[in-house]
Amino acid sequence: HDKVRFENNLYWQDGSLVQIKWDQQVFRSLQDWREATGAESLDGKPLGLFENPKLTVQAEVLRSSQVLDVSNLLAFRPLPGSPAGTKGLNLPRRFGWDMVLQDFGGQRLTATGSWPLGAFGR
Repeated sequence: HDKVRFENNLYWQDGSLVQIKWDQQVFRSLQDWREATGAESLDGKPLGLFENPKLTVQAEVLRSSQVLDVSNLLAFRPLPGSPAGTKGLNLPRRFGWDMVLQDFGGQRLTATGSWPLGAFGR
């Protein structure tokens, strides 16, 4: 696991407490996992959230074994007030990466503004 990095993800489990299994350990919070492993942090600052994503379609309508193509993912857009809409890392600004500035839905992302945390912007 020393080569695996988790940075700036949005976690949510409706109706029960979080449980993160890492190697042989089980962590009961995102903060505990972050502190023990350095996951979901960058330059000593916490990243990643455990918060309701507030999407147009909630994941519980799908079975875990159900296969979706990308066009079906358009239903999973952030609603107003969703942390997924604006709490992402602006990768070109943060790391100097040269990349396409659009989300999965084709919406243009700005080089200087806030970025989505996930596949779709606002």
